[in-house]
Amino acid sequence: MKAKRFLYLLLILFLCSNAIRAQQALGIYAGSVTNRFEGDRVSKLFDVGFRMHSSMSAGLVLDLPIKEDVYITFIPGYKDISGTIFENNEEYIEQIEQGIEEPTVPKTIDISFLELDFVALPVLLKIISNNTKWQFMAGIETQVRVKSNLDLFKIGETINIDSYVKPINFSAIFGLGYRFNIKKVRFSIDLMYTQGLNNLSSGQELPNASVPRVKSTTGETKLTWYFLNKKQKSK
Repeated sequence: MKAKRFLYLLLILFLCSNAIRAQQALGIYAGSVTNRFEGDRVSKLFDVGFRMHSSMSAGLVLDLPIKEDVYITFIPGYKDISGTIFENNEEYIEQIEQGIEEPTVPKTIDISFLELDFVALPVLLKIISNNTKWQFMAGIETQVRVKSNLDLFKIGETINIDSYVKPINFSAIFGLGYRFNIKKVRFSIDLMYTQGLNNLSSGQELPNASVPRVKSTTGETKLTWYFLNKKQKSK
């Protein structure tokens, strides 16, 4: 695993150095990530649901031109994907079956909080509109897990679950962005949507809980500040 992370770092440094030497568009971004896990029933956590949770992301943007208005874009960064896992409250169901119209207990109970931190590398095809303001993106994002914790609310304990979560997650990614300049400094605001393509759970079960079969689904907002050369600033 350490070797994979080292190779990933070398790739980022290589892309950055090439972009700087070739004077291509290089930027930094910060943004928000709103995630909702999607999954199905498992043996111990039946009727599982997932609440949305928002966190932050940050990283680099590298635009490598194919044509004047078409780019291959790399967006290496750090991303937190997390969410609350809940299950149906049996007491609520019992009160409904007893004919109580307004049960005195909540319908669901939060049972755990799943937090997964990744180093992410989206590789996108980016197309710029004729007026150079709008940009459209689509591609694949590879996420390498660097941290995975599960907060168990019933016992008040946080446990490391690296062995129970797959080390790599793949997602399809789509985006729409708007480019603008402030005093010859270029910025862009991008709205991104990602859909996980593989199950995050390794299939192993913990002694007092399990990691459900889940895929990640995120909505992301990115603000990017580009460092441009003189030729690009004149456009």
